[in-house]
Amino acid sequence: MQQKHINKVIFFLLFFLYSNASFAWFIFPIPNFRKPPALDRLIETLEKSTETKAIAYASEDKTFGTVYWTWGHYAGKLSQQEADKIALEKCNTALEKSKLAEIGGVKTYDYGDKKCQLHEFSNQNNSK
Repeated sequence: MQQKHINKVIFFLLFFLYSNASFAWFIFPIPNFRKPPALDRLIETLEKSTETKAIAYASEDKTFGTVYWTWGHYAGKLSQQEADKIALEKCNTALEKSKLAEIGGVKTYDYGDKKCQLHEFSNQNNSK
């Protein structure tokens, strides 16, 4: 009997809150600053590499929802300066393609004024 009374009280409270015009539900989206898993795996793999490595990336100019990322990378036997240049060139090419993408005359991605940035590895190998 006690449980039925509690259920009725809970039902009444829920009904009252739902039907009360001054009560409103607010949903706050969670900002999305996380890199995509493929980019995280690439960074992790290159971090362990003993070769000269560079990765450059850029993300859309959005805070909420799905954010599209573009990147370019290089790993091999070049100087760090050359590797950085290659990674930036690859990233900039992909970024320009993404900025031009449209569906029905509407831009597909919103990069704003963002530019590709180099990732700083903690395990740098400056081959010459």
